[in-house]
Amino acid sequence: MTSTTNHIYNVDGNWGTSQFKTPLDATVTHVHFIAHENPTNEGSDGQFPTNHWTLYLSLNTLTSVQLDAAPGDIGRPGMIILESVSEHLPQDCIHRVSAIVTPGTTVKSILDVIINKKRDQYIFAPIGEGCRF
Repeated sequence: MTSTTNHIYNVDGNWGTSQFKTPLDATVTHVHFIAHENPTNEGSDGQFPTNHWTLYLSLNTLTSVQLDAAPGDIGRPGMIILESVSEHLPQDCIHRVSAIVTPGTTVKSILDVIINKKRDQYIFAPIGEGCRF
């Protein structure tokens, strides 16, 4: 088992992988930072309204890996949710920032950056919204 596989399946339970069926060596063609619609334009905990952001790793024109961050218990890292999705971009995408990746980039190589930079250890503020970070 690679260190990446070990990390996402065994570290403190802060990786949600039940809907992740994509091989780690799958080639990524684009990375998309996606703002999802906030249809009622509500903020949380009295904060200004914002949109929820996720990361999509496009594998081809039909499938992607979605990375989502969800708050954990106060003072604890949030959960990184990996999900294999059969869509290029989500239906509720209202804004997108996209980048073409270096040829040969894989799901594993992107997850390695997240793990090595400890971005999977992000602790959300007790009040406010953190998926933008």
